[in-house]
Amino acid sequence: MTSGLVLLLRMAWRNIWRNPVRSSVVFVSMGLGVWAGLFLMGWASGINDARVQDAIDDYLAHGHVHVAGYTADGTNLSALLPNASAAVAQLEARPDVRGVAPRLQVPAMVQAALGSSGLLLQGVDPQREAQLFTIPHRLLDGAFLADTAREFNGVVVGQALAKRLDLRVGDPVVFTYQDTAATVHSTLYTVEGLYDGTSNLTEEAVAYVRLDQLATELGVPQAAHDLAFRVDPSAARQKESLEAVCAEIQEDFPAFQVKSWRKTAPEMGYVDEIMAQALLLFMGIMLLAMAFGILNTMLMAILERQRELGMLMAVGLTRQRVFALVVLETVLLTGIGLPFGLLLGHATLVFTNRTGISLEAFADGLAEFGISPVIYPQVVTHWYLPVVALVFVLSLLASLMPARKAVSLNPIESMRAL
Repeated sequence: MTSGLVLLLRMAWRNIWRNPVRSSVVFVSMGLGVWAGLFLMGWASGINDARVQDAIDDYLAHGHVHVAGYTADGTNLSALLPNASAAVAQLEARPDVRGVAPRLQVPAMVQAALGSSGLLLQGVDPQREAQLFTIPHRLLDGAFLADTAREFNGVVVGQALAKRLDLRVGDPVVFTYQDTAATVHSTLYTVEGLYDGTSNLTEEAVAYVRLDQLATELGVPQAAHDLAFRVDPSAARQKESLEAVCAEIQEDFPAFQVKSWRKTAPEMGYVDEIMAQALLLFMGIMLLAMAFGILNTMLMAILERQRELGMLMAVGLTRQRVFALVVLETVLLTGIGLPFGLLLGHATLVFTNRTGISLEAFADGLAEFGISPVIYPQVVTHWYLPVVALVFVLSLLASLMPARKAVSLNPIESMRAL
């Protein structure tokens, strides 16, 4: 049995090199196909990871503490944490929490000299906000709610909103909103700073004011709608670890709700969930196209070797062994190109993961989707084994028709063929 298999392997290896040019084309196409598939998988993973990380750094954080009924758009003004400072201190006492930022969120209408727009007015503690998020450090002009902002009701708006309403630092704007008693307030603010967020949508939709000033306007001192927090980076990387930390924090706050970013922004979590199926399907389509090329190559090889195969069967080579011979040739054709594609793909991903790929020319378009102009493809080692398995499954399927064609040959008629 073993000697027969070794003999078939030797025959298959010699057969694929009878036409080295044709076999080399198959090797190279398979290798390049695997390389392209792996690179695009790493590229897509890099874009998605960057989009999520930018959102976490800009405004999302790792988790949130709030009361039941809280909505991220601020429409439920009565969903307040009554003693936010005590909850902040309790959260900060945990060793796995790296920072906490209380927030008040109010839907508002901003009115400027050249127009108006709806947005979310967010009251924040400037120092705590700067510890958790990048927006306070990404100012194009002005300052982020400095202590002097108390004197003139300073507000920080996004670059996109500033362009839309033609706002500059020092310009007056009026914010109109309701408090928890449904009383309408119209308050004059002065633009203190312009921030540059990753997403243009965030820049148009969120403005920042001081937490204590907004709380006074709303008549809810010491209260907050939401406590955003960040945890240890090692726990934040894994979904299970982050959910476990949130579950532990929930035990400390039984009267409130503690949710990770995947639950407060489920649309971003859904992308992670469907990414695996989408990437594997994409890779399968690419390899399926290459499988048809291998199928065509093997059918041509069988057509050219009709007389040889007929002679082998005439001298005693069973049809089962002829079938196995063709299958082995197909597997060897794909197996030689596969390691080349894996190595090239891995090297490309490692290199681009370190250097990044700059898309500065498309920065404005990418900003509309909240994507950074520099993409760092991820080294998707967890996909290597599924790709190898998929390649061999498709190569086996591609070998069935040529193998069936070979065993269906009539030895006598095949030896008469030219």
